[in-house]
Amino acid sequence: MDHYVEQFLADTHATYRLHEHEAITTATEGKALRSFPVSALVKCLAFAIADHRFVLVALRADDRADYKKIAATLHISRQQLRAATEDEITGSLHMLPGGVGPFPFGGATVVIDAAVQAIPTVYCGTGSRHTTLEIGAEELIRISAAIIADVAKTG
Repeated sequence: MDHYVEQFLADTHATYRLHEHEAITTATEGKALRSFPVSALVKCLAFAIADHRFVLVALRADDRADYKKIAATLHISRQQLRAATEDEITGSLHMLPGGVGPFPFGGATVVIDAAVQAIPTVYCGTGSRHTTLEIGAEELIRISAAIIADVAKTG
């Protein structure tokens, strides 16, 4: 799966750094690794919507996604938004569950929570469970052509 992200990063002329490590499948495991500042960890959730389209939502690792806000951002009803299956993640998005990154693979729409913009350098998935991407938040937004929106739960 790494070759997809490496090719994408090269094609978009991104400035970044890749970190190899033991397998990570959850944000909690990423925090436990202690190789990266917890405040800069970004997780990415994969959703499927109508017509075999996908949405990847990136937010700070400690934040929870607000599905109603995500649906509103996409101008769809909450009922149209569902978690992508493992087969969809591996087959259509060319990533592994637990390692999903905010990249527009398979024509996916990328939504990045507005709070991520305040993090100078973020650490996020690459599509693999064994590598983490270190990249400037603005650079990530640029290369992913992301929609910026408030999609984290408040309170």
